[in-house]
Amino acid sequence: MAKLGQFEADIRHRTPQRVALKLGLTYIAVSTVWIIGSDWVVYDLLPITVSPLAQTLKGLTFVVLSGALIVFLAHHWTRALQKTAEKLDDSQYLARMGNFSWAVGAPEVFCSDGMRHLLNYDAGERIDIHQVQAEIHHPDDNDRVMNWINTGIESGASALGPETYRLVRKDGEVIWVEANIRIERARSGSATIFGTCLDITRRVEIEHALIDAKTRSEQAAKAKSVFLASISHELRTPLNAIIGFSDIIQSSAGDQLSPKQQEQLNHIHTAGNQLYGLVTDVLELTHAEQLDFRIEPASMSLREATETATAQVRFLAERHAVQVFDNLQHQEDVICFADSARVQQVLVNILSNAIKYNHPNGSVTIELGESKPGKVRLCITDTGRGIPDDEKASIFNIFKRLEDKALVAGEGIGVGLTITKSLVERMGGEIGVESVLGQGSTFWCEFPMV
Repeated sequence: MAKLGQFEADIRHRTPQRVALKLGLTYIAVSTVWIIGSDWVVYDLLPITVSPLAQTLKGLTFVVLSGALIVFLAHHWTRALQKTAEKLDDSQYLARMGNFSWAVGAPEVFCSDGMRHLLNYDAGERIDIHQVQAEIHHPDDNDRVMNWINTGIESGASALGPETYRLVRKDGEVIWVEANIRIERARSGSATIFGTCLDITRRVEIEHALIDAKTRSEQAAKAKSVFLASISHELRTPLNAIIGFSDIIQSSAGDQLSPKQQEQLNHIHTAGNQLYGLVTDVLELTHAEQLDFRIEPASMSLREATETATAQVRFLAERHAVQVFDNLQHQEDVICFADSARVQQVLVNILSNAIKYNHPNGSVTIELGESKPGKVRLCITDTGRGIPDDEKASIFNIFKRLEDKALVAGEGIGVGLTITKSLVERMGGEIGVESVLGQGSTFWCEFPMV
């Protein structure tokens, strides 16, 4: 392998004429000595009488002519080989790569022109293994790279890589390369390494920039979530006061308020509750972004969860003139493995949407559906307006609401289903929706069974 590398260098840096002439003259010299010193020449076989001098002259003529032919062919072949080597060099320059070979234990390391260009070394500069370890390999990577090579040799491997490490160019610039090597072994036990190095500095810089950007983004998102959580907690205190005092005024003032004042007080009370719900949604959202939900799964009664959730939305259903039917109360109880409080939260979110987006005198039905093995599916079906097909895929996205209009009493900001989906999935379940526009929707949740 090392000899092949030296021959390649000779071909690259010597002219084809010199190589061809050297081969031709060598042939002529050897043949001439043989003809003069031999008692037999090819003309002895011919049925003609030829003097020894004439035989020698004819033999020399044949040698010269054949030598000239050899010179011509050698020049042609050497030139073709040189062109191929030049194309290889051009390809390596464009690809920013190079190849090298090293007979293990020998001092010199052969490097192609592409490799020298990569390292900013001149074509005639000698490069030895001590220089590679002391100057070319990055100080922090040299031990790792040499151990990688030595381990491959000792283990009997025939190929190694890819391996990424740093090289130091002659001008001091540090580059990242991806190396692959092949190990060839002689019968004597000696090993020769042939390898390639591809410059991947730009790729590594982009990867590092992406990692840094991701880290900064995560830190900014965490800071934002902490800020929103702090603000949300601070807003709850004055909101509780506004809602509480409006309740006191409504209950104590009685008939002392004019209809106009009573209407304004109702607006204050409604807006306070709406804002309180918004703050609660934002707080839940920050927890969702930080995966800060506390999930404590255990064996739980699904019928008890639906009974509690139905009770919590009773007044909302009365205000919208919607009836809620819980069919689980008339069936055998189902025990699933989930967090009871979080399941109730999921059901309240879905039931609230089913009521708010329903028609007056509409209905909402809770029942069991067909599920996968080991799961229990709970279906909540409403008789509302339905969901368009082009919105089904994004219905669980953050801040997505069925209507793009100003907030109305009780509608929230569109994070309820996002939180619901996160809760269900963190409990090992699934959630989905089926809907027909103008007829209603069915939201379903699947939870693991005990």
